[in-house]
Amino acid sequence: MRKQNRNAKDKIKKCATQIFFDMPYNEASMRDVASKCNMTVGNIYRYYDNKELLFDEIVKKCYENIIKVIKVKEFVQKYVKAKIGVSEKNIYKNTRFRSHLIDYIVKLINENATELFILLNNSSGSKYENIKNQVFDMAKESIMEMINQIDEDRAEIYAFTAISTLSFILKKDIQNKEKLESNTKLFFIKFFASF
Repeated sequence: MRKQNRNAKDKIKKCATQIFFDMPYNEASMRDVASKCNMTVGNIYRYYDNKELLFDEIVKKCYENIIKVIKVKEFVQKYVKAKIGVSEKNIYKNTRFRSHLIDYIVKLINENATELFILLNNSSGSKYENIKNQVFDMAKESIMEMINQIDEDRAEIYAFTAISTLSFILKKDIQNKEKLESNTKLFFIKFFASF
């Protein structure tokens, strides 16, 4: 009996992910999820008390990963601590560090592509609806830390470019993991090279 419950819950989560990928959170309903799953709405509510809890289960891990990767300073500190003889001074110019950071970013994007697309583009009306602004602000701050003497306006341009390009790549390549990984990696290599 437990296995059936887990299978039903997984099916609901999979169907809901597709619904939230196709339409914004504030337009989607539990009825849409039920229809996609070929279940009754009542059956959906047996597993999820409301749409917010269902959405949260789908995107929460991705959200936490986004926050980790955008907070580059924390990533730098962990990297420096793990690598003997590497200092924080000029770390952003270190090719090994950049390669490690890019690999980390690309891996997270690839593992969470659908959820990331949902968060960046279809979370309006949810508690995550300001994620794009949060990501923008954190990206701008991180860019200002990475590039000595960059003014705020230029940092904003870099941050906007990164987020817009990532959204475009996700939308275009989400069905092809290899292409998604390749294009994301290429973008971030060129992006970091401009610093």
